[in-house]
Amino acid sequence: AGIGYGDIYQDNTFEYRQVTLPKVMLQHIQWEFKMYPKHGINNTLRLLSEVEWRYLRIKMSVGWINYTRHDPEPHVLMFRRTIEEGNRVRAETARKIEAEKKRLAEEAKKKQDEEAKMKQEEEAKTKQPGEAKMKQEDVPKVKQEQMAKVKQEQMAKVKQEELVKVKQEELTKVKQDEMIRTKQEEMDRMIRLRQNEMIRMNQEEILRLKQENTIRLKQEGTATVKRESITTKGGQPTTDQPQGQHRKVLKPQQWHPRQ
Repeated sequence: AGIGYGDIYQDNTFEYRQVTLPKVMLQHIQWEFKMYPKHGINNTLRLLSEVEWRYLRIKMSVGWINYTRHDPEPHVLMFRRTIEEGNRVRAETARKIEAEKKRLAEEAKKKQDEEAKMKQEEEAKTKQPGEAKMKQEDVPKVKQEQMAKVKQEQMAKVKQEELVKVKQEELTKVKQDEMIRTKQEEMDRMIRLRQNEMIRMNQEEILRLKQENTIRLKQEGTATVKRESITTKGGQPTTDQPQGQHRKVLKPQQWHPRQ
C-alpha cells in the first residue's frame, strides 16, 4: 500500500491535507519524532520540519504527526503549505503528466510506423518475387561496381597525394634555387665591392706615386738649375737665367777651399 492522501481544505493563506503512511514507512521515522510532542497545535499533533519531511522522502513543506490514532505507532500525518506553493506543485505535476503522455504517444506512433513499414516490405516481397530474384542476382554486380568505385577513389587519392608530393618537391627545389641564387648574388656583390676597393686603393697608390714623382722631379730640376748656374764658365749668367736679373758670380779661383 502506498501513501494515502486525503482531501485538501484551505484557509486564507494555507492549504491542508491529511496523509496516511504505510506501516513499512514507519521505520524511517526517528525515535525522537515519535516522542510526546513538546509543542504543536495541541497535544495530539506535532509539527514536522522540512528536514523531517525530506527524511521521510515526501515532498511536503511542514506537517504534524497525529498521536491520537489507535495504532501502536503514529502513521497518520497532516501537512500544510501555502496556496501558491500548492498551485505551483500541481501545475508542475500537470506539465510532467502531459510531457509523459506526449512521449508515450510519440513512441506508440513510431512503433506503428515501423510495423506498417515492415508490413509493406513483406507484401512487396510476396507480390514481386521476380524482382526480388533479380535483385539477388544483381548483388554480385553491385558489389563489383562498388569495389570498382572504391578502387577509383583510392587511385584518385593516390594521384592527388603524388601531385601534392611533386608540388612540394618543386616548391622545395624553387626555394633551394632561390637560396643559392641569393647566396651567389651576395658573393658577387662582395667580390665587386672587394674589386672596387682594390681598384680604388690602386688608383690612390698610383696617384700618390705620381705626386711623389712629380715632387721629386721638381726638386731634382731645381737642384740641376742651381748647379748649372753655379758651374757656368766666366761667371756669365746661363741662358735659362731670367732676363733683367743680375746675379753676382764668383770667380773660379774662389771655388777652391782655402789652404
